[in-house]
Amino acid sequence: MMGTLVAASVAATAQALYAFGSGLLTAVLTLLSGALYASYAGAAFFPMVALCIIALPLAWFGFADGSD
Repeated sequence: MMGTLVAASVAATAQALYAFGSGLLTAVLTLLSGALYASYAGAAFFPMVALCIIALPLAWFGFADGSD
């Protein structure tokens, strides 16, 4: 996908930014889940479940653009 959307001259930069964004989001959510667990113990599971419920259709169907 990146090969079709990004010019070859900036492909490495685009890949680095993509990986950085993904890693940053993972780190932030990990820290947030730790803080939630410290405050609410087992009840911190429910916000994490909400994120999974939101992510599941996106993982299953993707971000359809409707051009099919």
